[in-house]
Amino acid sequence: MCFALACAIGDRLAAIGPVAANMPVELSLQHERPTRSISVIHIMGTADPLIPYAGGHIGNNARNPLLLSAAETVAFWVKRNQCNLVPKIKPVEDRDRSDRSQVVYMIHDGGQDGAEVVHCKIEGGGHTWPGGKTGMILGLVLGRANQDIDSGEVLWTFFKDKRKLKAFSAMPGPAGMPPAAPHGTSATRAPAKAGTPVTGEKERRSP
Repeated sequence: MCFALACAIGDRLAAIGPVAANMPVELSLQHERPTRSISVIHIMGTADPLIPYAGGHIGNNARNPLLLSAAETVAFWVKRNQCNLVPKIKPVEDRDRSDRSQVVYMIHDGGQDGAEVVHCKIEGGGHTWPGGKTGMILGLVLGRANQDIDSGEVLWTFFKDKRKLKAFSAMPGPAGMPPAAPHGTSATRAPAKAGTPVTGEKERRSP
């Protein structure tokens, strides 16, 4: 959904943050030409049993949509935003070794209009929300949930300054992140133009 919104109304968004999702091949072919730069943070586990990290059909079922790999998804947005091709690597301390997963940020900055693309690679992570709990039963189905980061905090840290075009690479690590935004936040609007309502309601006109 985030990818579709970015392609359809990218001129109204400042950033998106898909979690456990790769971009559909069909969508990438339909929107090869950029309309506006938009920052992206992509959080993806390498052991996701539903969304293949290396690309392929959802759930490895040929009847389901075909997806790009995580690397191809990131490359699509790096090219679209004209970011640096070589990323800055920022590993995260493995504070909870019991989750048997690790996190590394791959940061492509220097994009047009200050855009950047960040791939948050969860090595060993499943189809889960990093920082959340899955329980034993769901864990067997969906895979491991990393506990070294909190996705809500990571997304909010990435989103909150996008209007100011502040580089994610200059932000503190997970331990120094501010309080999280409500979980589920995955897209943030671009700054409204002067005189434009920001509540989402249509502007009222006098009769």
